[in-house]
Amino acid sequence: MNNKGSDNIKKTILVLVLLVLPLNVFAFYEVVDSRCTMDTKIELRETANNFTYSFEKVKNNNVVTYNLELLNVDKNISIENSLNKNIYYENAKILNINPGTQLQLYIYASGNTYCKGYKIKTVTIQVPYYNKYSENKLCLGHENYALCNSTSNLSLTDKEFETQMNLYIESLSKKNTNETETNIEDNTKNPFDLVNFIVKYSDYISGLGWILLVIFIAVSIERANKKRGIL
Repeated sequence: MNNKGSDNIKKTILVLVLLVLPLNVFAFYEVVDSRCTMDTKIELRETANNFTYSFEKVKNNNVVTYNLELLNVDKNISIENSLNKNIYYENAKILNINPGTQLQLYIYASGNTYCKGYKIKTVTIQVPYYNKYSENKLCLGHENYALCNSTSNLSLTDKEFETQMNLYIESLSKKNTNETETNIEDNTKNPFDLVNFIVKYSDYISGLGWILLVIFIAVSIERANKKRGIL
């Protein structure tokens, strides 16, 4: 067979593959039952929106994993787990998931509806990370610090963690010391504020004193004159 004939066969096979492939890809999602109306699909979406989940942290011999509990799984939907392709038709648990794993839950219409196989939505879930250093003694009292957060994603050696934490604790100690010294200085200066004011504005205060003294003397003389006039 010449090259031209071989090329024609390859092209024919490629065309057939392209024609068949879409049918295989979309067959699972397409619903042929005419009773699967748009209203039914809308109801299924609302039902799927009621689905929720929760995490449970499990620690076994210093190894931490998570269980994912599927909640409010209605009979009209089914859920496929992307990790192992298991399908759930009711509330269930997906066990022993590694921290930091990202998984997808594909929600379909179940066989209880006319829309069986209809893909309603995809839910992407990020499993929490686990920070092994969150239980280190250096984190006692510093649980809200980033290096001590139980779900922080850290890539540190034990020595690096200890160094960073010691620096952080030392910085807090210096800050508290400075604040204490500032408060002491403020409290010490407060009793002398009046004295400092008098010293600072002594010229004005002195001048005011002389003015008041002159006024006092003038008033006294006037009163004396009036008294003499009466006599």
